[in-house]
Amino acid sequence: MKRASMVMIGVLVMLIVGAGGLSSREPARGQGGQAIDALSRPSVTRATVDQFAWETGKWVGMDGANSTEQICDEPSHHEMTCMYREMDAENVSSVQFWTVREVPIAADSPGGGGPGLQTTLVERLRIFLPDMKEVPLADGVTLRLTGITATEFLFENSKEGGMVIRGKITRVGNDEFHEHNEFVDANGKASTSDTIMKRVK
Repeated sequence: MKRASMVMIGVLVMLIVGAGGLSSREPARGQGGQAIDALSRPSVTRATVDQFAWETGKWVGMDGANSTEQICDEPSHHEMTCMYREMDAENVSSVQFWTVREVPIAADSPGGGGPGLQTTLVERLRIFLPDMKEVPLADGVTLRLTGITATEFLFENSKEGGMVIRGKITRVGNDEFHEHNEFVDANGKASTSDTIMKRVK
């Protein structure tokens, strides 16, 4: 789900300790102020963690010049746990842990109620330096699933106020996925990070 490169971690820290910021309800904007496309989605996106079972296992990839590794456990008990690390040519630069878990949708929420699926997904992310000192991101990062199709998954920060964070995963067959992350500062300027991950067989 959400992975932050060391450059993006720096952006996150500056945004959190700085003054002000955009509401999480504002659209992310790219060059020229154009709104970055989000998946067409209802107010609440129904899903179960089993819809991410394809991400189980070990993956490797590149984020710019840095190599990346990711390992995800098989979904169990309504939750999935993952570990991710990023490395330059010599050293590990960051270690990240996150869970994706099912949470109930209130019947009176937009998108809630009615028959069938009544859960959505929330991701909780913690970022550490190589010595396991946690990067000071207040209470970690919380993202909520806001869009899903057969091959695309969109997570956004659910905290009211502050910076905008958006992560979009695009699944390419069974053995590859692409992730595009966006961080928007108080002036509406978007910083991005792109990673291509391939399954280790």
